[in-house]
Amino acid sequence: LEEEEAERRKVEEARAAEEAEREKERQLLEQKLQKEETDRRKAEEARAVEEVEREKERQLLVQRREEEEAKRRKVEEARVAEEMEREEERQLLKRRLEEEEAERRKAEEARVAEEVEREKERQLFEQRLKEEEAERR
Repeated sequence: LEEEEAERRKVEEARAAEEAEREKERQLLEQKLQKEETDRRKAEEARAVEEVEREKERQLLVQRREEEEAKRRKVEEARVAEEMEREEERQLLKRRLEEEEAERRKAEEARVAEEVEREKERQLFEQRLKEEEAERR
């Protein structure tokens, strides 16, 4: 009876030791799984942070490009406006010079016409004098 009891205790102790070993392995496996899950979460969070940073940089780059393009357009518009203003001034000056030249020609033509008229009058006067001289003789 004592031998059977010793044998039963021995079997019970072996079963308890085996169960304790399985529990220990289960806990180790669970710790390993938890660590893997923690590592995976940390890696995912790091990727998400990195993605946010890349998006911020991309948006800043896009904003900088848009600002540079707006500045370039503004400069170009100012250049075109200045060019148009200079062309307008050139046209005004050209028109004024043409008007002054037309007035000068008109004045010259009037002066020449007046001179021609005076010459005609002088010739008529001389002719009359000659005729009067001829009549007196």
